Amino acid sequence: MADVKKYSPRDYSKLRGLTGISDKQIEEHLKLYEGYVKRTNTLTEKLSAICADGKASGADPVFAELTRRLGFEYSGMVNHEYYFENMAPGAPAEAPAGSKFRKAVEASFGKYDTWLADFRAVATMPGIGWAITFQDPATGWLSNQFISLHQDNVPVGFHPIVVIDGWGEVPRRLPEERRLGRGRQAREVGERPQRPRAPGARGGFPRGAPAPFPDPATLRARDGPAEEG
Repeated sequence: MADVKKYSPRDYSKLRGLTGISDKQIEEHLKLYEGYVKRTNTLTEKLSAICADGKASGADPVFAELTRRLGFEYSGMVNHEYYFENMAPGAPAEAPAGSKFRKAVEASFGKYDTWLADFRAVATMPGIGWAITFQDPATGWLSNQFISLHQDNVPVGFHPIVVIDGWGEVPRRLPEERRLGRGRQAREVGERPQRPRAPGARGGFPRGAPAPFPDPATLRARDGPAEEG
């Protein structure tokens, strides 16, 4: 059987000293993220073994349920990495005037405040999931979406730009210190969260889609587990 690709939790030790989110909250949240990484690897290993033994069958309820579960765990891992990579100590409280993100927002919503009000409304909707500003790679337009659980209602092929975790493990309220301002996207939309995937990993998001602003050549790549942050 070919080597099964595995993921390693990424290093987010830089996320200390944030305003509005305590170091303890970050530490507890990272433990939850590491659980998604572990379960993604476990499910991938089990499904790969079933496939290698020639036992993969849609009629097999075990295979079917493991495959469905993989989408939940994999997306839980991916969304958390986007979320953590949104944040950086000392980031500006709002997107600077003239930045790529601000221009993209104004082109899609008319005004920055209109987009912000819409995003905040989505982020405070009842339900368990994520509030995400996506960009359509075909048009460059932005839209705010509520993603149920980790994987439901994701617009296929769209790029996540602003990612807020709406599960109960983090505060539902958006403090002034955290509203987009804590995110890397407040600096430049071209610095959207970038998650290089391990080549050949089962269930990976397609990486061939065009990036919204940066040259794809600038994206980091790896051949296996990485310890980078």
